[in-house]
Amino acid sequence: SSSFASHNSSGDWSIAQVPVVVPLASWAMDQSPLELWLAKGLLHYYGVSARTTPGLLAEGKRLVLLLDGLDEVRESARPTCIASIQRFMMQFGCAIALCCRTREYTILPARLSRGDSIRVLPLTPAQVDRYFDDLACDARLNPLRRLVKENPRWRELATTPLILNLLATVYATEDGLSDLPQNPENARDAIFFRYVREMVQRKEHHTTEGKVVPEE
Repeated sequence: SSSFASHNSSGDWSIAQVPVVVPLASWAMDQSPLELWLAKGLLHYYGVSARTTPGLLAEGKRLVLLLDGLDEVRESARPTCIASIQRFMMQFGCAIALCCRTREYTILPARLSRGDSIRVLPLTPAQVDRYFDDLACDARLNPLRRLVKENPRWRELATTPLILNLLATVYATEDGLSDLPQNPENARDAIFFRYVREMVQRKEHHTTEGKVVPEE
């Protein structure tokens, strides 16, 4: 799969490190050994054959795994999930980044014994301003920038990097702001829905443009 491949300057694809994002929430359904669960995830999300996964794991640092959403795993299953990840790290040596909300991770009876912890903090007002400054050449962002600057609730919502990026992607014009939810507290679902709709429409547009219409 081309989306799974990572090229490097030498042109040797066989030694490239491959970043892989897999949501952990599905692990709790069967709580299988992590390598078996990963094989299913790589097939589902990236189209990688189950026959290929053991070889990738055997190469150790070939994969860089981002295991996303430990806090979305059922609470009673989280300690077992941590133990499974710990065993996997000892056996295969793959680079792993485990993502979890701070509180849910700190109250666990046992945590990963290897690696460092990094806490991702909300963006500061200056960082949000700098984000818009970097995109100043796009005048379509001006209405959104004014909204975020003048409305404290929207400014707070924009301190999450993902939400700020989604807002800039799909609400970058006056028309776009017209159907922006009035209450920021209930806006997340609407923002994600709008983003998915926009991406699907863009994909359909590009697909249509690429079609060859046969002559009659």
